[in-house]
Amino acid sequence: METIDSNEKLVPGPEIITRLVASESYPNTNFPNAGYAMAAVAQRISAPSADIQQVRNTVFLSFRGKKTKSKDMKYLGEVYNIDTTPNFETNFVRYIGYLQRVGCTHYTAPVGRDMVSSFVRLQDFLKTASDSRLWVGIDRRDATKAQVFVRVGKRVRFPLVPKSAEPRAQ
Repeated sequence: METIDSNEKLVPGPEIITRLVASESYPNTNFPNAGYAMAAVAQRISAPSADIQQVRNTVFLSFRGKKTKSKDMKYLGEVYNIDTTPNFETNFVRYIGYLQRVGCTHYTAPVGRDMVSSFVRLQDFLKTASDSRLWVGIDRRDATKAQVFVRVGKRVRFPLVPKSAEPRAQ
């Protein structure tokens, strides 16, 4: 899958999703072809609890849970990214800021193994920059799949930019 630097060109959200679902690297391989996969994504987008946010060239499709007695608001999400790695890290931090503003307390999303290194770098960044915490789990049965878990903190310090996303000297 080709990456498109959001500093150079912004891609509309529907095109990001279409490109990823049609690509060979789409993580959900339970569908016989891209048409079935696109129909499944369209069904998820139209769900009443769906919350879609685009941060540059990354689309976050999340589903709001119901508040429990403990006042926790949990989101289950999917990440569609065609941005570069440093930009993706910045986009994810900004999305955590959005989750703080809407009152989300926990966020989880399945991710590809290629994104794990970004989340490991973000773990260290979040420890120092806020009271949010991030964990990454790799599937024991399928090493190409991983899951990211975020406990969204209360201190709003976003949008900050992780060191890996700062502009590099030429």
